[in-house]
Amino acid sequence: MDFFRWASRHYIFIGLVSLLILSPFLLPSEWIDGAREFIGKAGLLQGLFILGVILFFSTVIAPLNTISLVPFASVIFGWQLTSLVCIAAWTIGAVVAFLLSRRFGKRALSFLRILQETEKYSNRVPQELSFLSLIFLRMLIPVDILSYAIGLFTNISLFRYTLATAIGVTPFSIIWSYGGEAALSKQYLALFSAGAVAVLVILIGRHFYKINKN
Repeated sequence: MDFFRWASRHYIFIGLVSLLILSPFLLPSEWIDGAREFIGKAGLLQGLFILGVILFFSTVIAPLNTISLVPFASVIFGWQLTSLVCIAAWTIGAVVAFLLSRRFGKRALSFLRILQETEKYSNRVPQELSFLSLIFLRMLIPVDILSYAIGLFTNISLFRYTLATAIGVTPFSIIWSYGGEAALSKQYLALFSAGAVAVLVILIGRHFYKINKN
């Protein structure tokens, strides 16, 4: 029963991992070779910059989800560079979302049509949100909506928010990038290891978030 309760709360994560596992069988290898050739001609830095911009906007414009790009980027750029871009883009995007929410409040959320979704987090995000709680919360909830919720419902400082966000998004940036490259490269042992670490991170994050919240 505990597993089913956990699965019901993390169905998005389970779905993404399932898609990651199936992706090697769905994506023609010619597409990856073509993408590598295109990036090679366009330039590595330009490709990484474009990836960062896309991930940034997917964080600020909350309904836009581009996390599925990360596995494909990893197999082209390598998981190390891709994870660094993810950390930077998601952190900067989260800071912008936080500032928009804190400066303009519910008007910004209404404009983006995420006010109702954001208000669902009002009970999960205490007004006196601690630094450690935010780190662990980042490991459990997607960056986009949570950023707006924290700006709206808490009084945490910008510096503490930025630092906690950067730390909190790092584990899954690495796991998702590494697992994506492993999946599309058909390195199944590495993929299984990444999935196991992801589950462990979620369980640890959930446990310590409860401890710090109480």
